[in-house]
Amino acid sequence: MSALFSSSYFLSAEFWIYQYASIFPLLFVTIAFASPRNKLAFKIDIDEAALEALYHRHSGNQEARFSVAMSVLGVLAPPLLLLSLILAVIGINNEDPEAWPPIEGRGHAMIGLALSIFGLLAWGLFLFHSLSD
Repeated sequence: MSALFSSSYFLSAEFWIYQYASIFPLLFVTIAFASPRNKLAFKIDIDEAALEALYHRHSGNQEARFSVAMSVLGVLAPPLLLLSLILAVIGINNEDPEAWPPIEGRGHAMIGLALSIFGLLAWGLFLFHSLSD
């Protein structure tokens, strides 16, 4: 019995695995009931206002979201970085929080802009180094 309460048992990985193994299912269920997106996936009833907010959040500024995707793919295909740069500028100009439904996504557009500029600089340096040798 004393081995069960020794300080080395509390420092062992076995103790922490048993402690947190029961928390993960509870955490999973809590997340499923908290998020409207997960409620839709698990076919749990959702109120109309939350459903409308979820729809408008994902349909608002598609150019900004595509900008991020194109900048990530631009690591492999540099012409996509130019497309990402253009989409980021369009996404920044489309952002209008006063509209109904609000058109948001400035964060996505700024991330797409930064990644595309960084990617263009990286490809430029790579080409400069490879051509100068």
